[in-house]
Amino acid sequence: MRPPQLKEREIQVLRLLAEGLSDRTIASRLSLAPETVRWYNKELYVKLDVTSRTQAVRRATALGLLDVPVAVRAASPAAASPVPRSPIQYVERGGVYIAYQTVGRGQVDLLFVHGFLSHIEIAWEEPEYAAFFEQLGRMARVILFDKRGIGLSDRTRGRRPSRRRSATRRRCSMPWVPPAPS
Repeated sequence: MRPPQLKEREIQVLRLLAEGLSDRTIASRLSLAPETVRWYNKELYVKLDVTSRTQAVRRATALGLLDVPVAVRAASPAAASPVPRSPIQYVERGGVYIAYQTVGRGQVDLLFVHGFLSHIEIAWEEPEYAAFFEQLGRMARVILFDKRGIGLSDRTRGRRPSRRRSATRRRCSMPWVPPAPS
């Protein structure tokens, strides 16, 4: 791969990414808005053909875009290894198909309930989302799902269930996720 032409500001953001700084800290150091830093991150990902901060720093280092060797933040070699992610699957509950996915192989099952909006397929395109769930997946088997009527799950028919009824269903829904392979 030929080294891409990076603007001076992109190189500044890349150097601060290499230090392991958050978007908010980078924004503060460069007198930018955090949203602008996220935009630069996405531009760097496209130019470097990567999908994460770590990959961006590694690729930039390999291409000679970073002038000094950088220690990419990783507590151990295991932290750099990919976390297993199941394909998106569907389970039928009350005549409605619910989309779900598992991340990691930990001993503990962690059911993560998104806010009012989710889409488990598209969400992986957001680097911060991916990093968060990969880190959780190193400690537990994380179960992600799109609620009824949201994302990849079927739309609800008739009246939407109340919050209380939805919460009760989530507590009872764990049996639909197959046990983790031993």
